Amino acid sequence: MTKKINGWNEWSKYVLKELERNNETHESMLTKLDQIGKDVGLLKYKMSAIGITTGVVGAGIALLIKSFV
Repeated sequence: MTKKINGWNEWSKYVLKELERNNETHESMLTKLDQIGKDVGLLKYKMSAIGITTGVVGAGIALLIKSFV
């Protein structure tokens, strides 16, 4: 038989459930944050590719213009 100490027996169950709920929320947030990090990395890669392509195209156009002037 568990002895009640100022209702702590019942509160301890509540506290454990809250800790479990907080842990699940924390894990879910970490998973989402990891996905956001991957998405940001992909966007950086795409923006770099766009920047390089724009630079090469711009340089090509400049060379064409220079060759006709």
